[in-house]
Amino acid sequence: FHPSHPQYQSHHVKLVDESEPYVPNFISGSMPRRDTGNREQYCLTMLTLFKPWRSGKDLRPDYD
Repeated sequence: FHPSHPQYQSHHVKLVDESEPYVPNFISGSMPRRDTGNREQYCLTMLTLFKPWRSGKDLRPDYD
Protein backbone atom coordinates (compact mmCIF):
# COMPACT_ATOMS: atom_id res chain seq x y z
CA PHE A 1 0.00 0.00 0.00
CA HIS A 2 0.99 3.61 -0.47
CA PRO A 3 2.31 5.19 2.79
CA SER A 4 -0.76 7.45 2.99
CA HIS A 5 -3.16 4.48 2.84
CA PRO A 6 -4.90 3.77 6.19
CA GLN A 7 -3.91 0.08 6.06
CA TYR A 8 -0.25 0.77 5.21
CA GLN A 9 1.01 -0.34 8.65
CA SER A 10 -1.23 -3.41 9.04
CA HIS A 11 -1.51 -4.98 5.55
CA HIS A 12 0.92 -6.00 2.85
CA VAL A 13 1.10 -7.50 -0.60
CA LYS A 14 3.35 -10.48 -1.23
CA LEU A 15 4.80 -11.07 -4.68
CA VAL A 16 5.24 -14.75 -5.36
CA ASP A 17 8.34 -15.79 -7.26
CA GLU A 18 7.34 -16.87 -10.78
CA SER A 19 9.29 -20.09 -10.33
CA GLU A 20 6.82 -21.16 -7.62
CA PRO A 21 3.57 -22.52 -9.09
CA TYR A 22 0.57 -20.79 -7.56
CA VAL A 23 -3.17 -20.95 -8.23
CA PRO A 24 -5.35 -18.31 -6.55
CA ASN A 25 -8.37 -19.63 -4.67
CA PHE A 26 -11.31 -17.23 -4.69
CA ILE A 27 -13.60 -18.06 -1.78
CA SER A 28 -16.69 -16.01 -2.67
CA GLY A 29 -19.15 -16.73 -5.50
CA SER A 30 -18.10 -17.93 -8.92
CA MET A 31 -15.99 -15.80 -11.22
CA PRO A 32 -17.63 -14.32 -14.33
CA ARG A 33 -17.04 -16.35 -17.47
CA ARG A 34 -15.71 -15.01 -20.74
CA ASP A 35 -18.02 -17.17 -22.88
CA THR A 36 -21.33 -16.61 -21.05
CA GLY A 37 -23.08 -13.93 -19.04
CA ASN A 38 -22.39 -10.22 -18.79
CA ARG A 39 -19.29 -9.28 -20.82
CA GLU A 40 -18.89 -5.92 -19.07
CA GLN A 41 -18.87 -7.62 -15.65
CA TYR A 42 -16.28 -10.12 -16.89
CA CYS A 43 -14.00 -7.35 -18.24
CA LEU A 44 -14.36 -5.30 -15.05
CA THR A 45 -13.41 -8.30 -12.90
CA MET A 46 -10.37 -9.18 -15.04
CA LEU A 47 -9.10 -5.58 -15.00
CA THR A 48 -9.56 -5.33 -11.24
CA LEU A 49 -7.70 -8.57 -10.57
CA PHE A 50 -4.92 -8.54 -13.15
CA LYS A 51 -4.07 -4.90 -13.99
CA PRO A 52 -2.12 -2.90 -11.38
CA TRP A 53 -4.17 0.08 -10.18
CA ARG A 54 -4.54 2.64 -7.39
CA SER A 55 -7.70 4.40 -8.51
CA GLY A 56 -10.48 3.71 -11.00
CA LYS A 57 -8.86 6.14 -13.42
CA ASP A 58 -5.91 3.74 -13.71
CA LEU A 59 -8.31 1.11 -15.05
CA ARG A 60 -10.36 3.36 -17.31
CA PRO A 61 -9.09 6.84 -18.15
CA ASP A 62 -11.55 9.68 -18.73
CA TYR A 63 -12.86 9.99 -22.26
CA ASP A 64 -14.37 13.24 -23.51
